Amino acid sequence: GGTANLALGAEYRVESFADTFDTLQRNFAQIAGVPLANSAASRDIGALFADLQLPVFERLRVDLSARHDDYSDVGSETSGQLRLRFSPLDNLLLHASYGGGFSAPSLALQGIEPVTAVDVITNRYACFDFPAICQIQIPAYIIANPDLQSESTRQASIGLEWTATPWLDLTLSYFNIELDDRIRMLSSSLIIDCLIGRGTRCPPGLSALPPELMSALPHLGLGVGRSPGSGEIQYVQRGYANLGSVDVSGADLGVRTHFDFGAIGEISNRLTLSFIHSFKTDGIESVDLPSHPRLRAKFANTWTLSDVEFA
Repeated sequence: GGTANLALGAEYRVESFADTFDTLQRNFAQIAGVPLANSAASRDIGALFADLQLPVFERLRVDLSARHDDYSDVGSETSGQLRLRFSPLDNLLLHASYGGGFSAPSLALQGIEPVTAVDVITNRYACFDFPAICQIQIPAYIIANPDLQSESTRQASIGLEWTATPWLDLTLSYFNIELDDRIRMLSSSLIIDCLIGRGTRCPPGLSALPPELMSALPHLGLGVGRSPGSGEIQYVQRGYANLGSVDVSGADLGVRTHFDFGAIGEISNRLTLSFIHSFKTDGIESVDLPSHPRLRAKFANTWTLSDVEFA
């Protein structure tokens, strides 16, 4: 249906990050609560990418794109996307897309320095016989998890763009976005429950750690250290891990108008509505909560008079 177009590219970049707190903020013994941790890290990233545009026939075009990224700290990832564009009429465009992507852990998480905190956990074994000591305090080392990996995403969308009149444009689309291996901070209680078989959602990489550890050893990863004889919890190493998912679906509507009033200028209006049908985090619906409203709306107006614009 016409000439195919192919674009090829390569990229290389170096990222570095540093965040430093003063000694007082990093010292748990002087300020109660979780201490703030310094963080410093760097990474090299190389990438290869390609985009292929195929005109199947005059009004239908297929776009294929792919990208391969190589991170020096978290390994390699490959992502791609398929897009379809169909114009049955000169003023109407139908489009659909499906693709996947990823988000590498931030350098702030990769380079966090170990800090010591005191966590309160529920000692279930003591709750039955000694309710007064049901909750106990344990040392916790907060570390950069060496097993932390990228989050992965999948998205699909379908929609249309319609130029109804010279002064009115409409856009409408439906979307679904899925995120897996969500990065989140693990609590000491969750790690303990997972290692004794009580956890219902547990990340990989948790392990029993050596007893009597006097300082954090990040290369051992996340886990629990216990006394060899009694099994008493001596400490926990915790941090961020890949656990959980997010699934969002909804629709977007856009209405744009444009009016030319000659000597008094031009006026443009844009109304954007976003409707969230579902917002599930780890399978739990959270739409209509204050953090995830079902409907969002934005109305913007612009008046252009010669070279001056008022918005």
